[in-house]
Amino acid sequence: MLESTPPVVFGEIGDSPGPMAFDPSGNLYYVPGYAYSGTATIYRWNAQEVNAAITGVGGMGLQPTGRDWATLPTPYDGATGLGADPYGNIYVTATSWGAPSQLIVFKATDASPIVAAEYGGRLETLRYRDNDIYVSCADGIFRMPLLQVTTSLEEETVEATLGQTVIVSVEASGGIGEKKYQWYRVDAQKTAVPVGGNLPHYSLTARTEDSGALFYCTVSDEVYSVESPHFLLTVQEPVSTATFPVLLFFVSSLLVLGILSLYSGKGVTSKLKISG
Repeated sequence: MLESTPPVVFGEIGDSPGPMAFDPSGNLYYVPGYAYSGTATIYRWNAQEVNAAITGVGGMGLQPTGRDWATLPTPYDGATGLGADPYGNIYVTATSWGAPSQLIVFKATDASPIVAAEYGGRLETLRYRDNDIYVSCADGIFRMPLLQVTTSLEEETVEATLGQTVIVSVEASGGIGEKKYQWYRVDAQKTAVPVGGNLPHYSLTARTEDSGALFYCTVSDEVYSVESPHFLLTVQEPVSTATFPVLLFFVSSLLVLGILSLYSGKGVTSKLKISG
């Protein structure tokens, strides 16, 4: 029994006590450690309901009725760990007697379950930290990196000469399941138009109308999508070298004519002296 500051009881869910977690928006998720009915439900209350329950507004506190958000798939009847990532996706270590434990992700968009990992024993505590999911079990603590997108370019401004082939690329690491790539070109009207194929790079021939355009890539795995840094393309006209030989020839011709004139002048003077 807690003997320090009295805790505020703001919810009575029933079943065996289980893990809970808040997402970045302040919504509260709870799943029982064991559901006596055999079906474990993930309950969800929004931030307003949580605040009202804590302050005593309404007097009822948090109740499970009508707050079903998702159900653990068969045969799982409870959970030992629960966490949320910055995108609001929920991660659960689901357990059932006699069955391997699974790390299951429930997507924030539709609460659909995705199996991220399976362990022959019992998965326990789950934590999110710095784009990684940490899970403990009898064999130790394991880290599962989530999707991350970076670029090897030192500058986000790409300079190119008219007609030059330009290549922009991203590097995707971590994630759950297959990765997909979609590149976009953003014009002066802020319109994003899909370009390129399902590749971590995109190439184009620099045109005048491409100068000032932005390019970026959206990388998706089975859970969520990450937008890459934006690349600003500036296109310059090629420096013409055709005038340099002509100018050089013109200057050289003038020098030759000057030298010839000088020597011709000396020759004429000498002849005049002899003839005199």
